[in-house]
Amino acid sequence: YDSRGTPSHLIETYGAKAERFAWVDNLVVDGDGTVRVVDMKRKRLVTLSPTLTTVRVDSLRGSFLGSVVGFGQARAVLNMYVGTPELAPFPIHTMSGGVLRRSFGAPVDGAVRADLRSTIERKMTRASDSTLWVARVNEYRIGLWTTNGAHTYDLVREPQGFDTWIEDPDPSRSEPPVSRISSIRADADGRLLWVLVRVPDVRWRTALKAVTTEEGQFLIPEDESAYYDTLVEVIDLSTRSVIASQRFDRLFRGFAADHVVFALDLTSGAKPV
Repeated sequence: YDSRGTPSHLIETYGAKAERFAWVDNLVVDGDGTVRVVDMKRKRLVTLSPTLTTVRVDSLRGSFLGSVVGFGQARAVLNMYVGTPELAPFPIHTMSGGVLRRSFGAPVDGAVRADLRSTIERKMTRASDSTLWVARVNEYRIGLWTTNGAHTYDLVREPQGFDTWIEDPDPSRSEPPVSRISSIRADADGRLLWVLVRVPDVRWRTALKAVTTEEGQFLIPEDESAYYDTLVEVIDLSTRSVIASQRFDRLFRGFAADHVVFALDLTSGAKPV
C-alpha cells in the first residue's frame, strides 16, 4: 500500500497450493527493501528482493513467536521455540543460508518453559550490521546482542505501573491486564531506540464483555483501545537515557517505519475498519 492506503503490489495470495501462503505470522521490510515473510503453517521463511521477487525459501523448525530481524538477504535472526533438548533453552536463533547457525538468549533468571510464553517471547530490532536489540515482553529489559550470541549490555527501566510478571492471567474485572513490551525499533542511524509499552487503560473494567461458548462463560476486551493505552518512550543510545515518554489513549500495535506507529481499529464483529 502507498501512503494514501491504495494497494500498489500483490506479492502472493493465500491458498492451498504449496507456493502460496497458508498463514502469515509476520512480514518485515529491511532498510535496503528486502522483505521477509514468516509462514509457520508451511514452516518457512520467504525472502523477497526489493523488487518483490523471491530470493530464497528456507525451512523453519519449532514455533515462531513473532519477531524476525534481517541482515542481508541470506541471514536472519528469529524468535522461536525449538523443542529439542539442545535448543529448547534458547529463544533466539540465527539462520544463514537456510541453516541454523547459532542459538542464544537463554534467560539467566529461570528456565525457558514452552507453556509460559513470557519466558520465550522476545521483541527484536536491528542495531547494526552485526548486532540487534532484544526485549523481554514481561520486563522492561532490553539487551544488545551480536548475531553470534554475545551479550553486550542491558537497558533496564522501571516505569510506573510496569511490574515484572511471569503468567499472563485471563481477563477479569478484579485485576487489570499486565503491562508488556509490545514493540521496539531502532532508527536507521542507530541513535534512538523507540519502545512501545502496552499498559492498562483507566477504562479497562468497562471494556470487558462476557461471552458464552460450549466451554463456558469468560471475559474478552470488547474494545482493545479502551482496555489498553500505549506508553511510547524514546531512548538516546549515546547516553542510555530516556529523552521522551508519553502515554496515549490508544493501542498502538507496532512500527510501520522509523518514528511511525500503527493501530488497528476493529468493528464489533472483529473486522478491520
